[in-house]
Amino acid sequence: RERIVLVGWNLEASVTPQQQADSFNNPFFASTGQFMSGVEIHGHIIYTLLTKSWGQELGLGLRLVISFLFIVSCSLLLGRLRLASALAVLTVLILLTWGASLTLFISSHLWLPPVLTSLGLILVYLGHISWKYLTEFREKRWLRQAFGRYVSAALVEAIIAHPERLELGGEEAEVTVLFADLAGFTGLAETMPPKSLIQLLNEYFSTMTEIILTRHGTLDKFIGDALMAVWGAPVAMADHALLACQAALEMQEAMIRRQEGWSTEGLPRLAARIGLHSGRVLAGNVGSKERFDYTVMGDTVNLAARLEGVNKRYGTEIILSEDTYQRVADHFLFRALERVQVKGRLQPVTIYELLGPLPAEGEPGWLQAFAAGRAAFLARDWDLAQDYFQAALRLKPEDGPTQVFLHRCRQHQQHPPPADWQGVLVLTEK
Repeated sequence: RERIVLVGWNLEASVTPQQQADSFNNPFFASTGQFMSGVEIHGHIIYTLLTKSWGQELGLGLRLVISFLFIVSCSLLLGRLRLASALAVLTVLILLTWGASLTLFISSHLWLPPVLTSLGLILVYLGHISWKYLTEFREKRWLRQAFGRYVSAALVEAIIAHPERLELGGEEAEVTVLFADLAGFTGLAETMPPKSLIQLLNEYFSTMTEIILTRHGTLDKFIGDALMAVWGAPVAMADHALLACQAALEMQEAMIRRQEGWSTEGLPRLAARIGLHSGRVLAGNVGSKERFDYTVMGDTVNLAARLEGVNKRYGTEIILSEDTYQRVADHFLFRALERVQVKGRLQPVTIYELLGPLPAEGEPGWLQAFAAGRAAFLARDWDLAQDYFQAALRLKPEDGPTQVFLHRCRQHQQHPPPADWQGVLVLTEK
């Protein structure tokens, strides 16, 4: 009474050849590997109808709201990630979507189709890729335009790889700073037509800039007839001092070649004075959000500028600090000049003249005589120092530092320095 009884076969084989076996596939076959008899299938159908336990699908409106909120939340997450990380997160989200739909169906007989949500997530990821590509393309194009005139192509690519270094503000960097000034330009500007003067200056700057960029330097700025370059920022370099010294020598060689052309135009001799110093600086973009320049600042920059001017006192072309010298002492030919205290700096620094590549035949005789004369000068042996300096002048008559020291030997003979004199020259001019 009030019962439903089903009668049927539970056989995996048919009774007669004309009959089909009363065994059928079912949704659980993939996991169990077993068929289900027809009578059992009918039993499940009747049970579902009696208990009303069939699956129910959420309404279209509710499904759209749930999918929309989920997709928007996921898009905010994906937008903060790199493409590779976003792809991994996308895969996890799609798996979670399908897992949640299956869990909801098993536990509550509610069916939330995961296809729409999965497609939405995929579209969000594709949009994320497109937006990233567009913004990065614009940023790279801007960086190439902004820095292509100041640094080499290799450095531009390195900057593009780490654009966060170019935000307003700065970071400390170990660099070598080069200042170069065109000696004799001020007097020339008073007599030369402006158009010809600008043409000459452009030729000079074009030549110097090409050398700086070839040696992987960064052209920081032009200051009248002077220029400032830096090695080691915005991209760090272990050999920044070596590259800067190579560039300085090549700049002087280029000046000799350029001078030949200027001489045919009736122009007086022009020379480039260069100062080099290595140390720590603050490097970064300085200015406003609308307009800014990449530059380096600090005592290292100030000393490099001062050393460029010291060349005028000695009649030299390239002077560098001991900090730079210590980094490249084995690569070039130098001579120690003296310890100087430049204006605006309390501590004296030993300065060196960069003469050129290391000679194969050893140190020249005039340089040996100068070094011996300088040692005698520091020992207050004025007569012996003069003998050495005069010997150096016989080998190199127009050597500026030798003439300077010879003159100072004679001054000290007439007016001896105080007892605590340590050979430090105090410079009052910039």
